[in-house]
Amino acid sequence: MTKGTIDEMHTLYCNHAREMGFSVRKGTSRFSRDETPIVLGKLFLCACAGIRVSTKENCSKQIRNVALTQTNCKAMMRIKRNNDRVYEVVKHIEKHNHPLTRIEWSHLHHSERSITDEKAKAIEEMLSSGLRATKSFCYMAYNVGGEENV
Repeated sequence: MTKGTIDEMHTLYCNHAREMGFSVRKGTSRFSRDETPIVLGKLFLCACAGIRVSTKENCSKQIRNVALTQTNCKAMMRIKRNNDRVYEVVKHIEKHNHPLTRIEWSHLHHSERSITDEKAKAIEEMLSSGLRATKSFCYMAYNVGGEENV
């Protein structure tokens, strides 16, 4: 079994998801009942897990039509804190009930879209100096050789 911190386990599952062609979301956590709660277990799910609950019958206002992405997929990874205070994988289900995406499109998954702290700080500084968000993005894209490298 693989061992590490919660963030290391999340990164491990995101890397696996990128290679396989699906997106990850965080599920429920189990906490200790101490004064300072400690995470005892965590669940990482395929983004297609679960079923969307329809609220159209009870709602009077207009609802956006969005694609149904939840297919009740059972793919997941459960981690648990052991006696050595290290998290380990205790359950891993790899079977998906939906088509997976191509590897070249994996950067579009929600779990892959993030920026580094360094880039976030640069954007903050540009915004505080009066540069608009689109202009700061164009500047960063120019410096790294294109939008796909930002």
